[in-house]
Amino acid sequence: MNFAWGVEFFELSRGDRKEQIMTQGMYDKYGLHGNAILAKCLIANDTFIVRDSLPRSFFTTKHSSANANGFERRLGGRMALAVKIEWPLLQGGIFPVTLISSHKLEHKGRQKLKALVTTQNSIMGGDHHCPNWLKSASTVKQTTWPVLNTCRFAKKKQQGDFLCSNLRTRGFHVTMPCSDLIPWLSDHAIISVQVILTRMKH
Repeated sequence: MNFAWGVEFFELSRGDRKEQIMTQGMYDKYGLHGNAILAKCLIANDTFIVRDSLPRSFFTTKHSSANANGFERRLGGRMALAVKIEWPLLQGGIFPVTLISSHKLEHKGRQKLKALVTTQNSIMGGDHHCPNWLKSASTVKQTTWPVLNTCRFAKKKQQGDFLCSNLRTRGFHVTMPCSDLIPWLSDHAIISVQVILTRMKH
């Protein structure tokens, strides 16, 4: 299995208040928080990161929603990790695809991703609070974005995990997170989909 991984945050605590209570007496060995992409196909050398600015709101001791009211202090900022894979075809040759793992990028980062997918075969997934910009991406030339957004919070319907692509897809399946288990397996959904190696018509 080939992989690419990028560090998004260096965690300075064990998480928010609830997580610190659950992990009392424990510690983070490395404290690294990042994005990763796994692929059985060859990953080309032009892997890159799209990163937002690094705001002080994650690191400051001043209580805010960005640092879970002061409990979750960290160094770093939101990012997307992009890799190009080369999918071998039975008839010979390769089908290049750009895979993107994205985490709540702000405006400038989102514009970079939208520009990226206008000319390339792309599959993008991740964690976003505001999927409206994904809907607006459907206006980009040569790109149509089927979006599957999973939401765990009835009062926060804009939250969730997403998967979108300008390739043909079928068989969406969502495995909801095991957030009721202690310790948590994850607080995000797993989205599975079969990708057909042809571009969608705009």
